[in-house]
Parts: sequence; C-alpha cells; structure tokens
Amino acid sequence: MNRLFMLISLAGALASASVAGAASVDFGASNLNGNGVSDLSSPGLLSLSVDVANFSPIDLSIVLDGSEQGGSFGFNGDFAVNTAAPSAIPGYRIELLTPGVAFSVIGDVVDSFGGAVATSGSATAQDLAFAPAEDLVFFVGNVPFGGTTDWTVSVLALPPGVDRVEMRLSAIPEPGTALLMGLGLVGLVVGGRAPRAPRA
Repeated sequence: MNRLFMLISLAGALASASVAGAASVDFGASNLNGNGVSDLSSPGLLSLSVDVANFSPIDLSIVLDGSEQGGSFGFNGDFAVNTAAPSAIPGYRIELLTPGVAFSVIGDVVDSFGGAVATSGSATAQDLAFAPAEDLVFFVGNVPFGGTTDWTVSVLALPPGVDRVEMRLSAIPEPGTALLMGLGLVGLVVGGRAPRAPRA
C-alpha cells in the first residue's frame, strides 16, 4: 500500500511541481491529526496528495498569493486510504471553513477501481459517497489516474486582513463504526458514575 501511495505522490509531483507564488499549505498552522499531506501546488492550483490514516479531520490553512485573492483557484488531489485506517471509508467530506469562500465548480471524483462515487452538499461542504466503501485510493479533479475536471474554489470576499483559506478534509466512518464508538463512550461515562460498594 505504501508503494502505491509513493507512486501516486511521485506522479503528482512530476505533473505539478510546487512553485513559489501559488496557493500553498501552511503546515505550521495546519492540524493533520496523524494523517499525511504533501503539497504539490502550482500557480492557480492547490494540489494535494493525502494519506488517510484515520478518521480524524485534517484542518489545512492555505495561504493565498495576490492573484488568488478576490478570484479563484483550482483544487485537486489523490487520497490514499492507508492500511492503518480502521476500515474502508464509505464517504469523505471536503469543507471550506472561511467565510466568503465557496466551491464554484465541483469537478470529477474517480474511484481507483471504477466504483461509484456520488457527490452532494453545498457550496461550502461536499460529501463524497463511495459504493462500495473505499479501501484503496480515490482521485479528486484532474490528477494522474483521475478525472479531467478540477474543482474550483472562488474567493468571493475575504474578511479584511485575511490572506488564507481554511479547509477541512475528513473521512466519514461506517455507520456501524460510529455507533460502536458512541456506545463505547457511553459505557465509559456510565461506568465512571456507577456507585461503588463501601469498603469494609
């Protein structure tokens, strides 16, 4: 699995080498939560290679250059579901958290082995649903092995003094996995409140 991730990352790097002046991830202000992200961006295009290692969200802080403020930029990426993840993922969410920023084009999403992918949501949050659940790789936009149309992020009106876009990427767990995690938390809370027998 790691070889596949490395090959896809290399192909992405060759197709889109990082160039100064492009929208880029500020890793110091981002929270990857144990997931992996490589920034392969070029002018006018935010291009990511993501290693989905768990169900924790990836919060990215993306610094814009002058040409992207008040305009738009493309978005694409490859997303490898790491074998360390608890299970296959039935869905994935791509969300824009900064006011005044929205998706103006929802481009292609391609499953690595031809599974069905449906997109739904709003101009600020898109949910990808996989059938069957994804356990290898999926591609967003025009990347090697992916589709032909990138997504477009429009920077409509950033608040004064803001030069970055906050983006959240997160795997959506199987309903059964979420239910089990919830029951486990309830068990911890109830177990912690159970009356204890007095000591003799």
